[in-house]
Amino acid sequence: MTEQVSPSAVPWLTVLECSARGIVITEPGGDYEVVYANPAFEKLTGYAASEIVGRNCRFLQGPDTDSAARAEIRAALRDGRACAVTLLNYRKDGTPFWSEVAISPAREASGRLLCFVGLQTDVTARVLEALRTEGILRTALDGFWIADGRGRFLDVNQAYCDLVGYSREELLGMSIANLEALEDSGQVTEHIARVAEVGHDRFETRHRAKDGTLLDIEVSATFLPQPRGEGQFVVFLRDVTARNRAAAVLKRAHDTLEERVLERTLELERANAALKQRDQRLRVALASVDMAVFEQDAELRYQWMFAPQLGYQVEQVVGRTDAELLPPVSAAHITTIKRRVLDTGLPTREIVSVDGDQPRQFDLVVEPIRGADGSIVGVAG
Repeated sequence: MTEQVSPSAVPWLTVLECSARGIVITEPGGDYEVVYANPAFEKLTGYAASEIVGRNCRFLQGPDTDSAARAEIRAALRDGRACAVTLLNYRKDGTPFWSEVAISPAREASGRLLCFVGLQTDVTARVLEALRTEGILRTALDGFWIADGRGRFLDVNQAYCDLVGYSREELLGMSIANLEALEDSGQVTEHIARVAEVGHDRFETRHRAKDGTLLDIEVSATFLPQPRGEGQFVVFLRDVTARNRAAAVLKRAHDTLEERVLERTLELERANAALKQRDQRLRVALASVDMAVFEQDAELRYQWMFAPQLGYQVEQVVGRTDAELLPPVSAAHITTIKRRVLDTGLPTREIVSVDGDQPRQFDLVVEPIRGADGSIVGVAG
């Protein structure tokens, strides 16, 4: 069984022990068993050196490890050449991680192969971010661009192609200015410069599709400076044409409703003023002819009365009965007459007396009030 090489065997192993990158040394042939694994490799994989030495590194691989990457490693080992791949490995606890693997052959001056040296770096965060970005770019329902510092498209997703009617190949030969409908090329250049200076922007604009259709577009743009070069813009775009049209329709409907409400309010105000004027004229007319007018519900409670002869105001009688307003004998007689009209539905006319300090006689005319269904709901006189 292959044994772990002692760090004291050769001085340069101490350097390997201190490396932050996972390093293994394997046999030059056979099953390419590991003869050395540094502490960084142990930490990366979760396995102790005693569990690693004597095994081929493929024990870190799993069902989702890319077969093409594995084939490349096998071919490089067989041919005695270097290779670099990124593949999915699994830690001792089963946790998957993406590893950047670089394998190099170590040879004597004569060319004889001594061993292979493998370096592994955890690039999970970088790979996941790349996969996430690629997934967003390819499958997002919203449009997506990557553009250079001058607004030329470097990449676009299918959603934006479908939106504007251009193929991806066509768009990669175009720039923002070719699609922008609200700003001319000079204004587009100025806008690009402002976003690059601030770092981001969110705004609405209008793009012209291949067939000439104008589309309302909501844009969210972020500028990513590059260590060398002019930087790139990452841009999400959403078609808000339908939303804006619906909002415009809603606003027109709202404005129309407001106009109609205002017109109706003015009509009601004019009608109310006319009613008040007519009521005042009626009061004057009734006062001049010594007449009382009333309306009562089915319980013979007053809903309205004009009777200056009795000294009452409307607010004093509403909701009250004759028994609460008139002397008992007069109230009983008048109530009997009104009750008969409620029961029979026939109008009546009688001379009645109202007792008091100044007894008065009235020519009492009582008629039934009928509701929409024909039922009697009160009396008037």
